[in-house]
Amino acid sequence: KEERLSVSASTGARDLNLDGALCLRSLATGVDAVSGRPLEGELAEQARRVQRGIEETRLTGNLRGKPAVFVNGRADGVLPPNYASRAYYARNKVVEPGSRLYYYEVTRAHHLDVLNGLAGFDSRYVPLNVYLTRALNLMWDHLKSGQPLPPSQVVRTRTREMKEGRPAALSPANLPPIERAPAANARIGVDGGGRLRIPD
Repeated sequence: KEERLSVSASTGARDLNLDGALCLRSLATGVDAVSGRPLEGELAEQARRVQRGIEETRLTGNLRGKPAVFVNGRADGVLPPNYASRAYYARNKVVEPGSRLYYYEVTRAHHLDVLNGLAGFDSRYVPLNVYLTRALNLMWDHLKSGQPLPPSQVVRTRTREMKEGRPAALSPANLPPIERAPAANARIGVDGGGRLRIPD
C-alpha cells in the first residue's frame, strides 16, 4: 500500500519494495533479475503474458482515422511535452497521413492546477483545465455538428499581474482562446521529413 514503508522479505529491510521491483523486472524480461537465469514454469508463463500485454499496448501512433485532441502544458515538469504529446503527435502524423489528431500546447501551464493556488505558482502559471474544457467543447461541436477542429497550435497565455503583493484575478487576456485560424507563428506541424515544428 505504501512502498516507502514496505519491508522486503528477502532482506528484512525497508527498501522501497525492492523484492517487488525485481519481480516486475523479471516478468518484463523473462530473466530472473537476481540470478540472471531464464524464468521457468509458472513464472515463465506469467512473463510471456506480461510481454504479450506490453506488445499489445506498444505505441503505433495510428488512430485509424478517429478524431482526437491533445492538450499539454508547456511548463509541465511531470509530463513534459517532449516526452508526451509532442512525441505521439509527431509519430501519428508520420504513420497516419491525413490524421485527425490536433495538438494544443499551452504556455505557462502544467497539469497540476491545484498548485496554482499556492504563492509563487499563482503568479507564474495559468490553469490548464480551462483548455481541457475548451478542447472537449470543440470536440463536442465537431462530433455533433461537424464543426472543424482548430489546427494544432501553441496557445500563448499571459501570467497575472501582481497588485499589492497578490496576483490579479484571471481574465480573458490571461487565457486566450484556441484559435480557429491561428497565426502562422502559432501553428504546430510536421514537415515532409517527419520533423515536428513547434513555435517558440
